[in-house]
Amino acid sequence: MFKIGGGMDIQPIKMRLKGSPAHVMSVEEEPDGNSWYHDILQYVKHQKYP
Repeated sequence: MFKIGGGMDIQPIKMRLKGSPAHVMSVEEEPDGNSWYHDILQYVKHQKYP
């Protein structure tokens, strides 16, 4: 445990290393053909959400 000014205690973060790498990937094609950020970009430009 670490003592921080102001009487706060912080617990250390426990970490473990795995012996083999983990690979996770999920890719799906957009049904409308636009990129994943198209709706966000339109909202930023026009303040309208489709």
